[in-house]
Amino acid sequence: MDIASELISTLEELEKKELKRFKFYLSQKNLLEGFPHIPKSQLEEKDRTDIVEKMVETYGKQRALEMTLHILRKMTLNDLAETLEATCRQSKDISVYCV
Repeated sequence: MDIASELISTLEELEKKELKRFKFYLSQKNLLEGFPHIPKSQLEEKDRTDIVEKMVETYGKQRALEMTLHILRKMTLNDLAETLEATCRQSKDISVYCV
C-alpha cells in the first residue's frame, strides 16, 4: 500500500468546495509547526494527484500524511481522517506514519 495513493483516494472523496478549502489550509503559514506552507500559486489549477505530488515533494510521504490528517480534522472531516488513519494502520509498511 502506498501512502501517496491513499492520499489521492482520500482527496477524491472531497467535493469541489472542500478541495478548495483543503488547498487554502495547505497554503497557510504556520498551520502545523515545522511544516512549511505551499504557496497558493503552486496549488492553483492543480488536481488531486498534483496536490499530493506537491505535498510529498515538500514534506515527504510521512509528513504529507500528517498534514492531510491535520487539515481534514481542521475542516471537521473527522470520518474521512479516521478512515485514512485506519487504512494506514492496517498496512505494516506505513503504520509508523500514522499520527
